[in-house]
Amino acid sequence: MTLDGANFTASTEVRWEGTSTGIIITSQTPNRIVATIPASLIAAGGLAHVTVFDPGATNDQGPGLLFTIINPVPSFASFSPGGGTAGVSITLSTTTGSNFIPGVTEVIFRDITSVDRPLVTTVNSSTNLTAALPGNLIPVPGNYTWRIRNASPGGGTSAEAAPFVATVATGIDLVMDKSHTGDFTAGTAASYSLRVGNAGSTDSAGTITVTDPLPAGLTFSSAPPINGWTCNFVDPTLTCTNPGPIAAGASSTFTLNVDVDAGAPASVTNSSTMSWGEPLH
Repeated sequence: MTLDGANFTASTEVRWEGTSTGIIITSQTPNRIVATIPASLIAAGGLAHVTVFDPGATNDQGPGLLFTIINPVPSFASFSPGGGTAGVSITLSTTTGSNFIPGVTEVIFRDITSVDRPLVTTVNSSTNLTAALPGNLIPVPGNYTWRIRNASPGGGTSAEAAPFVATVATGIDLVMDKSHTGDFTAGTAASYSLRVGNAGSTDSAGTITVTDPLPAGLTFSSAPPINGWTCNFVDPTLTCTNPGPIAAGASSTFTLNVDVDAGAPASVTNSSTMSWGEPLH
C-alpha cells in the first residue's frame, strides 16, 4: 500500500482500524510511505479505516481514509458425490476450489422449480468446503445444477460444474416439500405451495393424506381443489387427500392460503406430515 501525504517522520506508523500490528513499512520519505498489509487483515471484503500516526506529534492521527476490500469470485472443478437418491438428504464437498471465505462463500443449488436456494455451507479452507443438501430440494429424479457464490463487495458467482444427478429409489418413495415466496406480512394474506413427489421407481398406490396443523399467528383461508387434492379444515388442522396414484418420477402440487394475524409473532414454523397406505412419513 502506498500512502502519499506530508510531514512523515521515521517514527510515523501506518494504522489499520487503529492498530499498526503486523503492518511493515518497506520504504518512507517525508511525503510517501509504502507499507505491506498482512493478508489476515484483508481476508474478507468490507471497509477498513487507514490512518497514519506519529507518536511524537502533538496532534492526533486524523480521520484517515477508507480502504475498500473486494471479495474475489470463487471457482471450483467438481463436487463429491456427484449424485444421490431423490428425496434423500446428503452432504456435498469439494476440495478443488479457490477463493472460499468463511461467512462469505455459499453453495447455491437450483431446485426443481428453477429457484436458486442457498445451502448451509461450511468453509474449511480457501479450497475446501462442505454443504448440506436437504432431500426436499431433490424430490424427484433428474439433473440439478449448482454454483458457488461470494457475497459483495465484489464477489460473484462461479460457473456451473457437472450437474448433481438424483436417481430413482426402489419401489414407492413419496417425498413432500413446502415453500412460499417472500416474507409474510402481519395483517395480509399469504400462501404456501405443498408438493408431493414420487422419487421411487413404482407408481404410488392408495390414498395420500397430508396433515398440516397451522401454528398460532396464521388463520386458514382456503385450499382450492386442484390436481385431485381435496382439503378439509377443522381448526387448527388442515387435512388434504389425493386418491392417487402419483406416477414414478412425477409430482402433484396444491396451495394453502392463509391470513397472517395482525399480532402474529416475528416468525412461525409450519410443519406438515404425509401418509399413504403405509406408516406415517
